[in-house]
Amino acid sequence: MRETLSRDDSSFFRMLPHGVVGADNSSIYCTHLSAEEQKLANCYHNPLRRRHFILGRLCAKLCLAKLGLPPIPILKDDAGAPIWPDGVVGSISHSHSCCVAVAASSSQYTNVGVDIEYTKALQPDLWPIIFSSAELAFLASHSSASWRQNLAARMFTAKEAFYKCQFPITQCWIDFKEVEIHINGCDIRFESATSAVRHLLPNVSGRCIPFGDYTITIATLI
Repeated sequence: MRETLSRDDSSFFRMLPHGVVGADNSSIYCTHLSAEEQKLANCYHNPLRRRHFILGRLCAKLCLAKLGLPPIPILKDDAGAPIWPDGVVGSISHSHSCCVAVAASSSQYTNVGVDIEYTKALQPDLWPIIFSSAELAFLASHSSASWRQNLAARMFTAKEAFYKCQFPITQCWIDFKEVEIHINGCDIRFESATSAVRHLLPNVSGRCIPFGDYTITIATLI
């Protein structure tokens, strides 16, 4: 089990979009959940899922602290999504035993979404299920297998981050292929013909953060 993120300690925080704060499980210094959060954690009988929940809440509390807020309990709604305090938008993600959270003021962003994945986890046999024909052609245009793997991880995390960012606004379930990813360095542009999310696209941007063995993408909606 991978217990830590192998990366430059400052990379995640240095590359966050302006106004967005973040935390990962190696930066946690708060170790206590509220009674309500602990009750929710105890509902997870699978030890790894319970660990994910606990780490996610501790990362979220650190984000609140960075925004100058007290460690308010972050419960979950009927769909399992975190309930952030009034005035805050945020997102939590985990991969293996690693976890990240991001948050921002709702006066600056309508919503944010984050996803972290182990870069080598997404095997090529899964790509046709996740990526459009245009995205597959983009991947195939790169001769290096390791770079194709890196790009696939960026595109997959971008799709996940976009979904988390748009769903609280639209309540729309979208398929992987309903949003196409365009990569320019660490910047991500989203494209979709789906009417429920198309109107959001001019105000959505993404940023990919290489994170040692992991890939993180953050989507922000202004």
